[in-house]
Amino acid sequence: MSAPRTLQGSRRLDAGRRRHVHALAWTPPLGAVAAALLAFQTGGVSPPAIASLVVLYVLSALGITVGYHRLFTHRAFEAGTGVRVALAICGGLAGQGPLIYWVALHRLHHERSDEPEDPHSPHVSDAGPHAGWRGFWHAHMGWLWTHPLPNTARHAKDLIRDPVIAAVNHLYPLWLLLGLLAPALVVGAITRSPLGALEGLLWGGLLRLFLIQHVIWSINSVCHLWGDRPHATGDRSTNNAWLALPSFGESWHNNHHHAQSSAFHGFSPRQLDLAGLFIRLLGALGLAWKIRGPRS
Repeated sequence: MSAPRTLQGSRRLDAGRRRHVHALAWTPPLGAVAAALLAFQTGGVSPPAIASLVVLYVLSALGITVGYHRLFTHRAFEAGTGVRVALAICGGLAGQGPLIYWVALHRLHHERSDEPEDPHSPHVSDAGPHAGWRGFWHAHMGWLWTHPLPNTARHAKDLIRDPVIAAVNHLYPLWLLLGLLAPALVVGAITRSPLGALEGLLWGGLLRLFLIQHVIWSINSVCHLWGDRPHATGDRSTNNAWLALPSFGESWHNNHHHAQSSAFHGFSPRQLDLAGLFIRLLGALGLAWKIRGPRS
């Protein structure tokens, strides 16, 4: 399958970013397998290790959905510096790349959704009997190796000009490492054993990364291939109810493309949107304001 063209030129990933992509694409699956094998060998998993998985998954998901996506990319609400920094750091735990890069890439996706310039559309593959699966692979993971870097000066200049957010963005490797070492240290301290530390690294670190990454990538692939399209958006975005819980509401993707600046992707009480509920909570606590809805 030919790589999609973009508006940003032909510059490809440099060696450092390529190593980052390889590490984050293949290390978490190996960690997930190791976690399963260790649980089988030891006869189970300690409750602190499971708790580390749940807590860090929630923090990572909120960082991406509420922070990277709805706050920084679409400016669906406003918040103070403390909330902005906390959400930016939590987004870094998910291993999706630095904040400014992520925002620029996602704004480009919306600008050219499902067109040849879209960096991760499943609908830009060559024709043929397996074009659908090639498109799925490209949208899910393949684009990581083929897309030109986004023009951050064009698509994320507002964040570049924010010195605090720019500093948090620069420290992305630290936040990623923190998401791996913190569960190992905490679970090891609670269980007082090297085995507990290993469980924390595998369950709260690598298995959690594996789960959150593939849920996020599914929004690019699954939610542009299968599902309902209640809104005419000019692209092929879809709503998928079965991904709503793990994605914290991001899978109401056709809704989102219909009202991109809305802080809420679930448009009715039946459409579970945990990220939207969290934003409502921030608003109730006075930590978020100018919260935009679908009709804004």
